[in-house]
Amino acid sequence: MGKRPDPRTESTKMRIKKALLEYLCDSPFERITVKNICDSAGIDRGTFYTHYRNLSATLDEIMTRLWKKSLQGSRTTAH
Repeated sequence: MGKRPDPRTESTKMRIKKALLEYLCDSPFERITVKNICDSAGIDRGTFYTHYRNLSATLDEIMTRLWKKSLQGSRTTAH
C-alpha cells in the first residue's frame, strides 16, 4: 500500500491548480506567470517550485487528472 499524501502538500497543490484554472478563464496561458499564480494562491515562488517545475507541468497535471477521470467515466457508462 502506498504512502498517504501529506494533507498540507495536497492543499497547496490544489490552491496552485485552482489559481491556474481561474487565470485561464480570463487570460491565455502564455500570459500567465508563476508570480500571478503564487499571488493568487497565497504562496511564495519557492513553494511553487517545490511542487512543480513550471506552469506547463502544473497544467499537465490538471489535464492528466481530467483525462483519467474521463476514462473512468467512459468505462462505467460502457458497461
